[in-house]
Amino acid sequence: MKSHLLFQAAFSAAVITILLAVPVTGSAGHESVSNQPVVLDVNGHYPLSGSEVIDVQSYELHFYDIDYAAETISASAALCIKAVSDLTGNSGIPLDFAPPGGNTNSITSLTVDGSPRPFSLETCTGGNAADYETYLKIIPAATIPSGTVFSVALAWSGHPNKETTGYGNGWGMDFRTSPDVVTTMNQPNSAHLWFPCNDMPADKATYDVY
Repeated sequence: MKSHLLFQAAFSAAVITILLAVPVTGSAGHESVSNQPVVLDVNGHYPLSGSEVIDVQSYELHFYDIDYAAETISASAALCIKAVSDLTGNSGIPLDFAPPGGNTNSITSLTVDGSPRPFSLETCTGGNAADYETYLKIIPAATIPSGTVFSVALAWSGHPNKETTGYGNGWGMDFRTSPDVVTTMNQPNSAHLWFPCNDMPADKATYDVY
């Protein structure tokens, strides 16, 4: 029980970091606009991910089967999302995520409003797939009109990815033993390394973490 309490406290701190990060200026990462400069974080270090075509209202995140020695985890997420623009089969529903292994094999299920939907892993504009600057392009069954509120749910498992940064470790999920704990830092936009999200500080949302 103690290890899980420490784990939850670590994730709660990460969520607070996301909410307090510096607001984004300019266009978001995977909306391709010709002649649009790549928007970097406050240190000019990473291309920002995130999309202005969706507004995530809430996240419900579950983490379980935590193996601190093997550094693996099983997880699921349920997101309540509001469409800011029409979401078509061509544009898809973009959710920033770097699934374990850097591919979609670790994702065991994905639904939109309860129905399974196809999806692919894409590279963020100005990003690098090798650095896990990736997002899921989810294909809706029909166009989701602007203003519509809908849900996306998915489950995955494996060894979470880690970005190598000049700021040191922790920009994903760091597993430690004695005591068993997982820590993470996500400023300004590295939350997609451990859960699917709209990874830009301007998109505020509520979180329930289990």
